[in-house]
This record gives sequence, C-alpha cells and structure tokens, in this order.
Amino acid sequence: MNGSADTSADIPALTHQLQQLITEDHPELLAPFELLMQAVQDGPPESTKTLLLMAITAMHDTGIGAEAGLALVAQGLDDQQIPDAVKKLDGVMHLLHGIRAVNNLNTSKANIQSENFMRFLLLLSKDLQALLAVKGIKLYLLRHADTMKEEVIASLVADLEHLYLPLAHRLGLYQIKAEMEDFVMRQRHPKIHLHITQSLKDSEAERQEYIEQFLSPVRDTLAAANIPCIIKYRVKTIASIWRKMQAQRVGVEGVYDVFAIRIIYTGDEQNGKRMCWEIYSLITDLYKPDPSRLRDWISAPRPSGYESLHTTVEGPGKKPVEVQIRTVRMDQEAEEGPAAHWRYKEGRKKGSDAWLTKARGLIAQLSEGSASAEQKSRLTDTLPTEIFTMTPAGHLVRLKPGATVLDFAFEVHTEVGLRCKGARINGRITPIRHRLDNGDTVEILTGSQPNVAEDWLKIVVSAKARNRIRKALQERAERDVVTGRELLERKLRQWKEGTLDDHVTRLLQHFRLKDVALLYRQLGTGKITAPQVRKVLKQETEVSSDTGVRETKAPQASPQPDEGVLVINEELETTAWQMAQCCSPVSGDPVFGFVTVGKGIRVHRQNCPNAGEMKGRYPYRIIPVRWASKGEIGLNVRVEVSGIDKLGIVNAITDMITGDGKVKMRSINFRSGAGRFRGEMRLWVSDKDHLEWVVRKIQQVHGVEKVATNLA
Repeated sequence: MNGSADTSADIPALTHQLQQLITEDHPELLAPFELLMQAVQDGPPESTKTLLLMAITAMHDTGIGAEAGLALVAQGLDDQQIPDAVKKLDGVMHLLHGIRAVNNLNTSKANIQSENFMRFLLLLSKDLQALLAVKGIKLYLLRHADTMKEEVIASLVADLEHLYLPLAHRLGLYQIKAEMEDFVMRQRHPKIHLHITQSLKDSEAERQEYIEQFLSPVRDTLAAANIPCIIKYRVKTIASIWRKMQAQRVGVEGVYDVFAIRIIYTGDEQNGKRMCWEIYSLITDLYKPDPSRLRDWISAPRPSGYESLHTTVEGPGKKPVEVQIRTVRMDQEAEEGPAAHWRYKEGRKKGSDAWLTKARGLIAQLSEGSASAEQKSRLTDTLPTEIFTMTPAGHLVRLKPGATVLDFAFEVHTEVGLRCKGARINGRITPIRHRLDNGDTVEILTGSQPNVAEDWLKIVVSAKARNRIRKALQERAERDVVTGRELLERKLRQWKEGTLDDHVTRLLQHFRLKDVALLYRQLGTGKITAPQVRKVLKQETEVSSDTGVRETKAPQASPQPDEGVLVINEELETTAWQMAQCCSPVSGDPVFGFVTVGKGIRVHRQNCPNAGEMKGRYPYRIIPVRWASKGEIGLNVRVEVSGIDKLGIVNAITDMITGDGKVKMRSINFRSGAGRFRGEMRLWVSDKDHLEWVVRKIQQVHGVEKVATNLA
C-alpha cells in the first residue's frame, strides 16, 4: 500500500482524496471537515500538506474511520482554533485526545507483551482508532525519513520496534509490518541490510531459473486438473532472512528458503477451502512434503484472522521450497490485513466497525495464540476497574477509577506525594483533589517540604496512598510527642514546678485526654499552650466543689535518682522504660534510649542491629542513658489509700510520708464523697524494707482503713 497517498499532489488534490475516503465511511462528516480545513489552511502550507498526507495514509493503510481522519487533521490546531462544529463531535474530540496521549508515550519503556500496557491501549481510545491513527503517522514518517533529523529517526525506530511492529503483527497487518521491519533493520544494521540486499540481487538470475524449474510441472498439473489459479513468488523480507541466518548460523548463501511460492485459487470462494486442499494434494504428489512444516491456517486461522495453507516441499536439487496456498479473499486479507474485509466485501462502514472490534480482542490476548477464552473474558471484564495516566516523560501510571492527583503523586514516589501541592494536567494547573481521566498526562507540582494533612485520607482512593499518608501522619505525631514532652520539661524547669510525673495526672484530667502521648502531641502542635499549662498548675491546690476532688501538690523533696537502674538525660525524671528485646542490654553495656509513642522509653545497646536505622531516621528521639550507681538503685511504687474522711487527713498522711527524708512523693490525688475518701500516691523508696516502713506509718494515721501497694 506504499505510495497510496501522492506526496507530489497539491493541497486541493490531497483534500479531494481525503474527502473521498470520508464519504465512503461517514459522509455526514464532510461539512465539519470543510470547516476544519479552513482553520488548518491558515497555517503554513507545508504543515497542512503533511497533516493531509498523514490522515490519508492512516485511513487507507490501517483501516481507521473518518472520525479518526478528522482528528488527525485537527492535531495541527490548538483547542481554541478548532471550529465549534468539530468540537461538538464527541467521537472526533475523544480520538484527538487519544492521539495526543499515544504520541506522548515513551515506547522505549513499553512492553507490548505486558498485560498492563495492553490494558492501557484498550482503554486509551474508542475502538483503538487513536492508536491505529498514530500507527498511520509512523508509517508516513518512515516513508519520508530522508527529510528528518537523526534524533527524530532514532525516536521513530524505537517507537516502531517497541510498539508498532509487534502491534502490526498482532493485528495481522503483515504488509505494514514488513515495511516497518525493513526500515528498522536499515537503521539498526545498515551494513547487514546492504549485504543481504546485494546478495539477493547477485543471485536473482539463478533464483529465477530455479523457480521456473520448480513451477513448470506445477502449472501443467493445475491446468490438467482445470483448477483456475494465479501463481506468484516473493522473496522473503531482509529481516526474515537475517533471522534465519542467525538461527541457522549461516551466511546469506546458506539460507535456501529465501523465497516462497504462492498459489492463489481464483475460482468460487465458497469452495475455496476444499480447493486449497486439492491443490495441496497435487503439489505433494509432485514434490515430497515435510510433514513437520505443514501449517493449516485454513481450518484454524491465526488469532489475527490470517488464513492460508503452508507447506514445505523438497524441490529440484533437494532444496526446501515453501508453498503457500490460499484463495483471492485470503490473499487480499493477508496482504492488507483485516481491513480488506470492508474494502472488498462487507462495505466500508460495517466492515470497519467489525475490524476494530476484532482488533480489541486481538490486543487483549496476553501473547499471540496463548490466551484462553476465559483469560480474554477476565481481562475484558476487569478493564473498567482501572485507568492509565502518564508522566511528562511518557511513563505509564496505573490507577483506580476516581483516582486523584494525590493518588498519582504517591504512585510515582512517596516523597513526591508528601510534598504534592497540585499538578499540571495536559498543560493546565489543577488542585490535588482533581480526579484523573484515562490518558491524562500529569506533572506533579511539589513544595520544598512535606505538607501532609489528615484530610488527605478523604481525597485518595488507593490503598498505597492511604497507607503512605497514615505512616507520614504517625511519624509526624511521634515527632510532635517528643517536641511536646521536651517543651513541657523545659517549662517545668523554668517555672521550678517539679517534674513531669508530678503533674501529668492533673493535666490529663484537666484537658480530658486519655493518655500522656496525646498530651505531649497537643503541646507539640500548639493545641495546648504553655500559658494554659501554667494556669492549671496554679490551680492544683484548689478543691473542686462539684467533683469532690481535693488535690494537694506534692511536697518538694531533695533530688533523687531515676527509678530502676538508669539515669536518663542526667537530670531528667522519665516515664516508664523497658529493655529492648532486639538486643537485650545488661548492666554495664553502653546504651542509649529511644522514645516510643505511648510505650515509654526503650533502652538499646549502642551496637544494637537496629541502632543505625533509629539514629539515622529518628535522631530527635534518641536520648542519653547511663547505668545508675549502686547507691542510686530504688523502687517506684503506687500506694492506694482509703478510709473515713476527716478534716486534715490528707495533710496527716503527706506529713507522715515526707517526714522521712528518704521518701520522694511524685504525685498525689485524693477524692472524697459520702463521708469516705480514696487516694493514690506515687512514691520513690530505696527498697522493699523501706516501702514496708512507709506503709506502716500510713496505717498509723487515724481514719486510714486500707493501704495497698504496687510497683509502678
């Protein structure tokens, strides 16, 4: 079909040629086409001519319809230049969008056998016409490669190699495939291509003589049997011969089957299949067949629809000769692809629809001939559950329907998602909430710092994005906890108000928070401010009349070492700590502390296997730790007291405890009602004997009925 569009023709002649193609397929599109041509001809004449040639080549050679022809012409205009009558044609505009999307594909990264890539092609545009339209563009370009720059040719070769050549084979467009394949080989292996071409030219006379020797008895036999037919022969493509040379490890002179004989039955098509087998029988009576080389694509056509009967026989001199047997219809379809249906038999419009529908099924196969009906059905059924978008570089990004800019950003990279602040979609700035369409080209706009927010969880639809956001929010919460704790410790030292444990219970009650981590987090984020905390601390000694709670600030005792056997941050009074199970430190090991969220501090060896990651990723959560000296060892205990409420009983209990200079009271909380009281104290004592002494002293206070202790 090479040369179907006359490149020497002027614009009016090319316009007339395209009008004829449009009339055959969709005559009502002639009026919008004329308006489109008026807009296009405002541009440079050479550009107008190129657009017309591309549209004619694509419509004539690949089987696309008139809507795609108009879309190919319209690609030379900006959206605002396209006439309103054309903009109202949804099919044309949809195809124009698809053509632009396909043109943006980075086919060097594509894999035609990839299920994902096949899904994208199926979803990209109505009935694959956009993809086939761009295929026509590539066909036009390779036919005019002598006018292009080297880098443009290199890009074209990559497009053909990675997408359009395999696609032509998949769809049965064998003539187009051969043309593309020859072009690619001339670019990739020019010396080999030239060598094979010259060798074929040098051996042409010898080859012609051999073919005549082979065909002479064939013609006589077919004529004697009154079988009407045409006999042709063709030399195989340079690329095909090169593959045989590589497979057989021989030079071009060692490849015997460089040509194929084609016998085309010209009689009644209804008897075509039977007559093909009749011809086969006559040929194999003349020449010995190789049963292993028999290919019956008449009874079972290829998935692309290709029909032919192939055999290899032993010709004169015992040389193998390939013979192809087919009918006129089969030959036309083999030469021009399935589009021949609507050119030669079914009528353009009806046949075009059937061909494009069939093409979708062909591409849906995971590889030619390998997909079962169940696989094809499953693939087709799942198509509506996903969309495909692209990066500016042309890389495919697969997403769920309803996916937003934010989903796309996290699919590209977590860091891109965390810093996403919007996108440029098909050249237009859009917010992170914008929902993407199939084929969109998306460029993510980012800030210098992460800007993740909790409401992002309502924007995204993918589990990947949601998990990344949750993780980022959790890490930020952990940082806020550390920041809030450090802030509170610093302020308490500044105000000379004791330690965290002296006030945490009261602060949790006042701000109605369920745990200390939440308190620290709200301090870290500023939801609770230092002045608010200071105000609560000043009210600690007051009695709340509506709750019956009397709270007394614990008397200040001389500084004592931390509970257990560790001193953290030297002067820091810490919350609960535990030895890390991953490295199990023992007394005397070099150690460090790691602040967790809601679980206190974990103590690790300095050479812990996880130390590098913790210090690298969370340096702000590392605190110094040392082992306490023998004299610093003590117990942290909780003492619960209950009994008859009497005036001054709280002061009597606290005076009894603080009278012993070795006891440190960390916190105290008493409640009263209906003539009774219940209190809880957190104390630091030197050992169990010391604790028993403290309990006996409390029991001596008049009104105390019960005292219970637990290690804190």
